[in-house]
Amino acid sequence: MYFQAKSQQIKANGIYQSKNLYVLNPYRGTEQASFCIDSVWLNSKRMLFSDTTSAFEAFLNDYLELGDSVYFIIFHNKTCLPKIMNPEVFIPWI
Repeated sequence: MYFQAKSQQIKANGIYQSKNLYVLNPYRGTEQASFCIDSVWLNSKRMLFSDTTSAFEAFLNDYLELGDSVYFIIFHNKTCLPKIMNPEVFIPWI
């Protein structure tokens, strides 16, 4: 389900606390024609995101309720590394 050829993954998970994630999306290697992230998944569902910008906000409140379990995955090209700026918005699972 999550497999994508030539992709790497970044994951964040925990309990949703009504805050959104902020993600940096750099260029792919030296190519300045395309950005790093291929797709974003939230609890096994593909999320829409702005794939033409160097940063975006993942609006989790469109998909989740306070206290929901969250499994967030970013698939990205192996030549670059996006960054979740605020992974602490999820409370760790116990």
